Amino acid sequence: MVVAAESTPIADKAKVHLEDVLRRRGTASAWRSQPDREIGIIYRGSGQTLAEILEVVSATAAARVGVSPEFERLDMTSRAAPFARTALETMPAGTVGVNQISDTPISALVIANLDSTRQFVWRVLGGVLTLPDDERGTHLATARAWLDADGSAAQTASTLYCHENTVRYRMRRLEERLGCSLSSPTRLAEFVAALQAINTFPDLASHPADESAVGRAASPLPSRPIGA
Repeated sequence: MVVAAESTPIADKAKVHLEDVLRRRGTASAWRSQPDREIGIIYRGSGQTLAEILEVVSATAAARVGVSPEFERLDMTSRAAPFARTALETMPAGTVGVNQISDTPISALVIANLDSTRQFVWRVLGGVLTLPDDERGTHLATARAWLDADGSAAQTASTLYCHENTVRYRMRRLEERLGCSLSSPTRLAEFVAALQAINTFPDLASHPADESAVGRAASPLPSRPIGA
């Protein structure tokens, strides 16, 4: 796996300590210094689990540390490195800890161009992301549960401990904020992709510099039944 560790005087000492701890555990690592971070490759031997390696990295972290998914061949390093860098960069400044990004289609797509993805997220979800924190959180939590329930209002209500009609009302309100109907396969696909993007990269929910990237204005939609 590739590790990207933020470079600070304290963090640099922690990196040296990490190398030493890994070495004593029989785990090989190689590091290269960059102006603002240390980039390392950690080789996990057959005697250790991924969880054990991540525990060591977490225990020695003194600043932000990003970790890539595991890879099997050295020639895959160039593909894994952006995952580690992005995992670090999407952590809030001043954070101390470790962030690992899974190798999924949506994460690979986002990493390829964070700026374009941020604009996409705001074009799709802008009407929701501009809401007050509590209302935005309720909309997004309901949407996530609704998607996990394959669109079933009954199952979503069970997950969220509320009435089915409450779920249907929230989803109608969500569609109004989105300015589109989620019964459209295209709009639903856009919505799912944008939601998965901010689930994986919460920083994408921060406002884009380009105001034109903010999504459709909320508009009334014809009523329709949501869920079963």
